[in-house]
Amino acid sequence: MFGTIWDDNSCAYDAVITILYNLWLNNPIYWSSAFTNIGSHIILFLDVNFHEVLNNSLTLDSVRDGFRELLCLSYRLHFRFGQFTSVDQILLYTLASHYNVLSSSTSCPHLHVVNGPEAPIKNCYVSIAGVAGNNIPLISILNNCTTECVNECGACGYQLIRTYKLITAPPILFVDTSMYAVDITTQVIVNVGGQNHMYKLHSIIYFGNYHFTCVVIDSANKMWFHDGMKGKNMYYICNLSENLNLRVFNNQVAVAITLVHIN
Repeated sequence: MFGTIWDDNSCAYDAVITILYNLWLNNPIYWSSAFTNIGSHIILFLDVNFHEVLNNSLTLDSVRDGFRELLCLSYRLHFRFGQFTSVDQILLYTLASHYNVLSSSTSCPHLHVVNGPEAPIKNCYVSIAGVAGNNIPLISILNNCTTECVNECGACGYQLIRTYKLITAPPILFVDTSMYAVDITTQVIVNVGGQNHMYKLHSIIYFGNYHFTCVVIDSANKMWFHDGMKGKNMYYICNLSENLNLRVFNNQVAVAITLVHIN
């Protein structure tokens, strides 16, 4: 397992590329199909270029640089080559999907009728603002998560409630944990359309001191740490267990996690 070497404020890209490549490398045929089904031109670019890395035609560092350039060219308002970048923005555009992943709907806490249909969200990156509390169970983010809206009910004046729920079970989910203290578990079961789907923790992105790093969990449940400032190599930490506090590592805080659907 290996990642990329830090270069010119690349740490956010390093973390994302390191996670996605090591995931893809575990089963190139399966993940190539999964990336194609997600369908964003960013993730399609990664799939094509990961094959080149596997064939020793490209280095992972060069793919990372092409990834940065493509995001800069495609979304000029959000990305500037060489400038510090948020993982949040990278994941938002990379994981934009062709199919509906989440739905968002509003309701009144006193059951008054609220106009407006459910709004589909086409993205495998789950980022929900407004969730309050500490040690929030991961399952509560993925199973009918509710938050208060700014808008009020026209009948009673109470703040409306917005509910998010998964409407498909994609092969991969990135979950934003930067806005609330999520209790990161090794597995989670989510209900989608009346059927339970199990997801396994695959990786965690950490942030602290204006720098992103990541931890990737292999098929043997071994945890590997990557920091592009220390080179491309990944370093074994320990075996994954439920007793670990995964929220904080190496004086950094978890800002996103990766969940992989268990078939």
